[in-house]
Amino acid sequence: MKILYLHIGLPKTATTSIQFFCFENREILKNKGYCYPLFPCSNISETRNAHFLLESITDENGNENREKTELARQKHYREIEILFEKYDNIVLSDEALWHKLCGVKSNLWNELLAQSEKGGYELKVILYLRRQDTFAESWWNQSVKMNGRVLDEPWEDFIKERYLHIDYAREIQKIEKLIGEENLIVRRFEKQNLKNQDIIHDFLDVIGLEYGDEFAEMSQNRNISLLGNTHEIKRILNKLPMLDREGNDFVKYCLQDIAPISGARYPSRMFSQQEAENFLEQFEEGNAWIKDKYFPEEEGNLFDFAMSGGEKWEKENPYMQDDIILFMGAAMLRMNRQIQRLEERNEKLYFYLRHPIRGLVRKVFRK
Repeated sequence: MKILYLHIGLPKTATTSIQFFCFENREILKNKGYCYPLFPCSNISETRNAHFLLESITDENGNENREKTELARQKHYREIEILFEKYDNIVLSDEALWHKLCGVKSNLWNELLAQSEKGGYELKVILYLRRQDTFAESWWNQSVKMNGRVLDEPWEDFIKERYLHIDYAREIQKIEKLIGEENLIVRRFEKQNLKNQDIIHDFLDVIGLEYGDEFAEMSQNRNISLLGNTHEIKRILNKLPMLDREGNDFVKYCLQDIAPISGARYPSRMFSQQEAENFLEQFEEGNAWIKDKYFPEEEGNLFDFAMSGGEKWEKENPYMQDDIILFMGAAMLRMNRQIQRLEERNEKLYFYLRHPIRGLVRKVFRK
């Protein structure tokens, strides 16, 4: 049977690592009968190949052209049907799907089912769950880092919002009714629950593969978190009206340069232990239902409740001034490297302009 695996998140469950692994191992996956197709979308990494389900095509004024949006999505559905003529399994992934499919894009479930029936393939939805308190903290951190929806919103205001969709039981029950509980694969993003304590090994196991030496390993951490005081520095800088995408990336990279130092010196989290326990109480019944439904053979709770990450973060901590100085230093060093690269490029350009023949000969011999 042909199977479309749709990985919908959660965000902050190593989704980026899974996507880059599948992207970098596309040819090996194809040899095993699995296709990780590329459906590029504007301003989104091509590794997020399921984002076409959410992309809106807009006009010059930023208004959605619904007709073009629908045509583009249908085009990709047709491409998937063609790919199924060659491959038995297709894997799609995008971390934004969890929030959208639980919210404003919930109508997409019916469309996905209709397309699977039309194309003659099964739809299997993969969902990784993370303990609600650590997910909320990580999601806030990510949003501040990327200058996303949260922008400069303080943690205390963010945690009062209800758009996080972290009542997992309620959302899972909705998905089950729409696609059938047999088509939903639920896993836990906790190291002790992952196959070989590794997210890549676990994901491959979900889709019916075994990790082997033929796969290329991940070359680097693709989504570095802001630690210590760096998230607060970034949150304040998000207030700058001139902080465009390029500027945001520069600031983000500078803070990621110093995040390991700040995090090691001031290991902290946004919840105190008591606050985290109080926060988790509201999900106790739902988490117990998920545990009994999807992991009935195991003892204990759905998640490990051991608290980690250090003390509660406080703005008036003794390390803030040092971290601000470190950030300024990192920014100056990055700017200096950029200046050096520009100078080297200009020197090469100047040489080629003054000595075009010698420059051409030098280029030929380098090849």
